[in-house]
Amino acid sequence: MFKKASATSYTPLARTEGFSVTVSGDETLVYDREQFVIHRLSPEMAAGWQIADGSRDLAAISVETGVRNVEETVQNLVTLGLVQGEPIHKSLLSRRRIMAGAAGAAAAGTFISASAAVSCAQTPPACPGAPFNKPAVCKGGIWQCCTGNNGNGTCQDA
Repeated sequence: MFKKASATSYTPLARTEGFSVTVSGDETLVYDREQFVIHRLSPEMAAGWQIADGSRDLAAISVETGVRNVEETVQNLVTLGLVQGEPIHKSLLSRRRIMAGAAGAAAAGTFISASAAVSCAQTPPACPGAPFNKPAVCKGGIWQCCTGNNGNGTCQDA
């Protein structure tokens, strides 16, 4: 296990038992045989998961993988149950990262509102900052983005 006293001492440990992994190009699919859930990992999440052996802190993971938003990446892996431990405490995240996330969420909300008048017959819009790489879904003639994790590692749609 690991201790999480500060960002520099937080050493994530990936869960590796009970998974089947398929890699195709830059896409990694992780099938959790215990929860019967498939996780589609971005290249950043896959790199973070593969290197999280409990011996590296967040800074080392960032340097070794080239993942720039390592705190967010590891947080997503913890939320999905792919990394052991509690979610990263918000105080470990930089104020700049939190503000950037808030700005992205505001932009996403504006984008979805502006596209509400567009019929779903058109190509789905991109979902800026959408978790789990989930595309927009058509509900009631309106494109909507994923709003978060429903607790079992899948996307909870708006």
